[in-house]
Amino acid sequence: MKNVKGKKRLTSPIASKSNTNTRRKRLKKQLFIIGAGVLVLALLITTIIIAVNAFNDPKERIKEAVATADPYYFVESTLTPAPSEEPKSTFEAVSRQGWVSTEEFGSSVTMRTQPSTNSVKVDVVRDREEIAIIGVTDTQEDGHIWYQISYGESTGFVRGDFVSFDEPEPLPDILYGTKIKDIVTGKEMYSKLDYVSHAAPGVITDLTLAYDDNFIGDKLYSKDVAMIQYSTGEKLDKAAKIFAKDGYQLVLWDAYRPYSVTQKMFDVVQNNYLVANPKKGSKHNRGVAVDVTLYVAGKMANMPTEDRIMDLSHSARNSSMSTEQRALMDYLTEVMVECGFEPYNGEWWHFNDTDWEDYPLMDYPLSDF
Repeated sequence: MKNVKGKKRLTSPIASKSNTNTRRKRLKKQLFIIGAGVLVLALLITTIIIAVNAFNDPKERIKEAVATADPYYFVESTLTPAPSEEPKSTFEAVSRQGWVSTEEFGSSVTMRTQPSTNSVKVDVVRDREEIAIIGVTDTQEDGHIWYQISYGESTGFVRGDFVSFDEPEPLPDILYGTKIKDIVTGKEMYSKLDYVSHAAPGVITDLTLAYDDNFIGDKLYSKDVAMIQYSTGEKLDKAAKIFAKDGYQLVLWDAYRPYSVTQKMFDVVQNNYLVANPKKGSKHNRGVAVDVTLYVAGKMANMPTEDRIMDLSHSARNSSMSTEQRALMDYLTEVMVECGFEPYNGEWWHFNDTDWEDYPLMDYPLSDF
């Protein structure tokens, strides 16, 4: 038997080549696995870092999401608004007594937080009310100085042209309501006149007797101010609101007329049908009659006449007129009657308060108001 100890085993060339290829494949696989693992680990570490940073700074996280939408969306620091360029006004403290002064008794002035009509309203002060003046500004942008005043429990600013340092002249008691004697009968009756602009603010006044281009041809009123009995004014205001809803404006030609004016008119006309006889007086003298017409879109509606005229053939309610004119006259009459007035057949524009007998004939000049 042959001794084979220590004898090398011979390997086939083909088998040797096959083994080499297998080792190479195994090595590549191992390297791929190691590389993939390193890549995954790197990605994991990067993701953790990004997440931590985003958590700590949410602004940056949102910035990345909307960076292309609005480049001005993010501001790194808080901006301070620029100071306003309003001019500085000079204010001087004073201590004086004064009064609120307007053109018409009963009007009011608005008290405000600052010397500007754009500032907040604090209170309302009536005409002729006494006030304590505690300060004054220089001339403001509106061209007026403003006074800081104290009135009741309120403090605020009012415009300088509504403040007077002279105590107002006393006004007729008739504005406050009082009993006076009827000029013709001598009977004492209660009366309280008010401005039409206060009692019926929706009414436009065109007091033609305050000028010389009227149906008499002479100026008869000492002042262009329309007055009316307070209660009659309330009825007139109600009518004006109804007309306004229908698209019309109520225009007033006349209301209270001093008794002395009625006397002058009669002296000129000398006709009981065209002008009230002073022996009985006019309901205008009581402040309970109104002469009115209608406007639409700023122009006079197609009424029977364009103005008051001294001609019964055109002024009377039964005079000749177009279908449209009669319809408008009837509409005017319907609303006025609904609100407490009665028509006068000789003048389509004339209406009397149904309570006219409760008030006296008066002769207060309009210049008193």
